[in-house]
Amino acid sequence: MEKNQKNKGEKYYIHKKFSINLDGIVADICIDKGMKGFIFKKLREAYKITEKDKKVSINSLKVVMPYLDFKYLLDKDKENPFNLTKDSKKVFVISAEEVKSDSYEERSRLKRNREFLENLTYYIKKTYGNGKTVKEQNFEDNIEIYPLKYHSFPKDYEANEKNYFSLHSKIYLINEKYAFIGSANLTKQGLKTNYETLFFVNGNIEQNKELIKKLNKFFCDIKEEQRIKKIEFEDNIFNYGKSEKNNIEVTQDIEKNKTEIENDKSLLEKIKALFRV
Repeated sequence: MEKNQKNKGEKYYIHKKFSINLDGIVADICIDKGMKGFIFKKLREAYKITEKDKKVSINSLKVVMPYLDFKYLLDKDKENPFNLTKDSKKVFVISAEEVKSDSYEERSRLKRNREFLENLTYYIKKTYGNGKTVKEQNFEDNIEIYPLKYHSFPKDYEANEKNYFSLHSKIYLINEKYAFIGSANLTKQGLKTNYETLFFVNGNIEQNKELIKKLNKFFCDIKEEQRIKKIEFEDNIFNYGKSEKNNIEVTQDIEKNKTEIENDKSLLEKIKALFRV
């Protein structure tokens, strides 16, 4: 029974938990080609950078994006449009359609994503106090990826249906303070050649602080969702676990699990003591 309940969804769960609706936001808007230029123009203004050769330092990039090109975005030897380093925090809430294909007969962007991420993938073998062992997929260079399963006609408006996010929003949250919201995907076309729309929301402005706070919370909530599994996520990106290539296994330090076991025992003894009184 418990296994069957695991995949059941709550009615309007995503709408109730993840909707953000605020009035009175102050924003600049650009409707044009070349969104990369607009993004850095607004960031330079926000940080009051006037020197032409000085770059904007991006320590954190968190995005909600159905389509993106990881190689274009992250490859240090290529374009790397946001000047991201290994230490930059990188969080990607994306459509699983971008990272789930097992076939090399796929769109060129997906193939680039596959080949680029494969070199950054490793696994941590976790052994819990009850003896259960799981293999958790991770990525080097401070990368977190949350691939939301896609469904063209989700029925989460009905009770007991699986919760599919059906992601279509494009949101960039930079340094946890500045947001760009609009139509531009994180691809070369989206940032350079397509005719796109972006709103810039400066978190230093009083009317915008609540929105920036809610966007930061959104990313925290998505991370928690992957743990509690109320929304459908793709378990393994490109299913690298089926191959031994770059399958680096690290056994988790079980001291943490021992502590958790002791805490559980302590709690159990306290409960028993209540009933003995």
